[in-house]
Amino acid sequence: MTKGADLVTLARLHGALDSVVELEQTIAAIKQSSASPRSVQHVADLLGQARELLRYMLTPVGSPGTRVA
Repeated sequence: MTKGADLVTLARLHGALDSVVELEQTIAAIKQSSASPRSVQHVADLLGQARELLRYMLTPVGSPGTRVA
């Protein structure tokens, strides 16, 4: 992969993380007024997992908090 492609991928990952965080905030507002908060909570949990995965993918290799397989 070229450096330019790496930067594009990095930008897309950051964009995806921003979108997930924004969606989490929307889901939290929906949960407060929902008649079915358990199903909304399930969506919130999945978004939390997506956020953590994206943050992990954006953590530089060798940084504290990254694991080596």
